[in-house]
Amino acid sequence: MEKPLVSVILLCYNQEDFIAQAIESVLAQETDFDYEIILGDDASDDDTTHICQQYKHIYPDKIVLQLNENNKGICRNYFDCLMLAKGDYIADCAGDDFWLDPHKLQREIDAFRAHPQLSFVYARAKNWMQNRQEFEEQTSPYQEQIFRDKDFGPATAARFLSKQFFPTVVLSAATYRKEIVLKAYQAFPEIFIASSVVAEDLPITSVLLMAGPACYLPYDHLAYRVLDESVSHSRDLYKKHRFIWTCARQTYQIAQCLGLGKKSIKSFMKRALRDELHYAYQTRNEDFAKEIFSFWTSTGYRKRLKDYVKYALILILA
Repeated sequence: MEKPLVSVILLCYNQEDFIAQAIESVLAQETDFDYEIILGDDASDDDTTHICQQYKHIYPDKIVLQLNENNKGICRNYFDCLMLAKGDYIADCAGDDFWLDPHKLQREIDAFRAHPQLSFVYARAKNWMQNRQEFEEQTSPYQEQIFRDKDFGPATAARFLSKQFFPTVVLSAATYRKEIVLKAYQAFPEIFIASSVVAEDLPITSVLLMAGPACYLPYDHLAYRVLDESVSHSRDLYKKHRFIWTCARQTYQIAQCLGLGKKSIKSFMKRALRDELHYAYQTRNEDFAKEIFSFWTSTGYRKRLKDYVKYALILILA
């Protein structure tokens, strides 16, 4: 293979039931350019590793296999794979998701060719409900071109971070310019791989929107598999709220590091802080409440009287 134009990062961990479908959906791409698959297995202890090795044996020139001896976590695994990428553009797919269209990569690269100023190109994702074995009706209000031609920079990045309650971009349904993210990763590694970071898509999309405009394509490119238990979805309410809370803290860190300012994400942060404090109140979780209130105080965001009262009641009733 000549130098690939696109590197597809495909991460997996204990996904023996799904990883083959994910790999096959990437191999099915029909393109007029070369692309590689960087398969990063994060020390799986089921049959995932063996399946990855089989695909590497069949496609030795197409697949780069990264087998971690110890579990690194999603973000560290992602950026270690990014450092192996030879392509100028990056696409990705989780090991339990799959691409829906064999023309996904071609369409996205064609958009870059037509509009060289773009930082990334994104399309739609559909929720695949694993239990019901069917697609869920799309409910996101952002299935449209929300970033215009000249819409990029600090204000645009802040707007993206402030819309996390309804994510505007699913990174596995996108392709982006590697050099933008790589430069930011080298300058601000703490917002990408710190131990407190749980979502790699937040900093990646933020730095891309700081650098240049995005282009929306009106196609369904990704099946996002919704499981009973995953990193971002859980039936355990505490795990669910811990993930939301950690993403909120990560959002604040990104905004501060990129110089966006606290005010630019104030409405999102205050809503997130109040929602999580209310959950702590409902469950009488004193430790969680103290963590939220301490962080809230450190941000300088103003609290209402009812916030103080709710916090006091948690301490009394816990």
